[in-house]
Amino acid sequence: MKEEETIIIIGVGLIGPILALALKKLGLHCILFDRRQEPSSISLLDPVQSEGASINIAPNGLKIIDELCHSLYQEIEQVGCPVQIFSNCNSDGDKLGEFETSTVFKPRYGYINIGIARSALQSILINRLKTDNIPVYFNKSLVAISQAENELVTLTFKDGSSCKGGMVIGADGLHSMTRSLLFGAEKPTYTKTTQTIGVSPRPIGHRDVIHTVFGENACFLTYPLSKSHLVWAMTLPEENETPETWKTLQPQDMDSIKQESQVMSFKSPELSIQQLVSTSVKIFKIGLYDRPALSTWNVGRVTLIGDAAHPSTPHISQGANQGIEDIGYFCHQIKLQLNQSDKTPSLKDINIATLFSDYQESRIIKTTELVEKARKMGVLRVSPKDKCKERDQLFRNAWLNNEIRYKSYDLLYNYKEE
Repeated sequence: MKEEETIIIIGVGLIGPILALALKKLGLHCILFDRRQEPSSISLLDPVQSEGASINIAPNGLKIIDELCHSLYQEIEQVGCPVQIFSNCNSDGDKLGEFETSTVFKPRYGYINIGIARSALQSILINRLKTDNIPVYFNKSLVAISQAENELVTLTFKDGSSCKGGMVIGADGLHSMTRSLLFGAEKPTYTKTTQTIGVSPRPIGHRDVIHTVFGENACFLTYPLSKSHLVWAMTLPEENETPETWKTLQPQDMDSIKQESQVMSFKSPELSIQQLVSTSVKIFKIGLYDRPALSTWNVGRVTLIGDAAHPSTPHISQGANQGIEDIGYFCHQIKLQLNQSDKTPSLKDINIATLFSDYQESRIIKTTELVEKARKMGVLRVSPKDKCKERDQLFRNAWLNNEIRYKSYDLLYNYKEE
């Protein structure tokens, strides 16, 4: 394929591969690069291997995946675990609210959440890239971007190799080198909260539920990621910055968390937190970060997508889902341009400046709002003692009042291309 017709995607996490698969269906040629080593073959049903834990794919993300690639949606549905119930309580075990997703989400948004191991989803995506003959290159650390007006973009990698293309999309996450090279290096903002995340076998009789326990200076959340395992996460305040490494803890560190965490005293009518933590097969701890909003995501023939453009804390489970929304809008804008031509789809027929401008205009307001919403939810999750009753009542009111509840979820889950 000619260089001027090649779209280069930086990042082979979740957003980069989904974007490449969607663009391939539009008839466009993509090539992907990633700084990491190529992941080893991982069983789709084993969430313990590899780094990372899980992803909660929400109705907005599932809607776009289904529309862009129905067979991918079907595979995610088969490997992951649909979430049937949302449930909240406080650390005394008093229920704050509960509803069934089949009656609240399905009629309104068309889909219900699916929990899936991140490693399983990435394995699905990489296998599909291979099946679709989309080139993927690992061990490629981006170090330079060069572009002149009306010319191709040249990328240079740490190993001395280079690549040229007609368009570059940075899908390289929170620590995006694409973003740094376009707009200058800046440290992500540490939010003074951490998450300790674990994977545990599902207890006998465990419901397919996203369950959250709100306590003093802490929050505990869990949801299923397969028929056999679930993921749990405890959010805690921590002044000292904790790296976002996603590396599994050593046995001695895991034992310390199992024995000493303040969350171990929390009560829940849904499950035993003590049992989940003590039976964990994998635990890791991360600092939670976001970044100040950018005024633009584009420079010339290069743009950003997903966490590279608008990284967020995980408190409203919209980081990856908003990246998938980016893909939906991006592809929609491409289709609008390609539909005006009877030619075989080609990058040369796309007005890149218009594409980038329309894509950014359709996304930047919502993503900026949700980054701030996630940050505020993080503060609520670690409310001090004198704020807990107020927080608990806030959640009770929101879940009892359909108007308030739908207003909140509509902001997250409503997806309309126009």
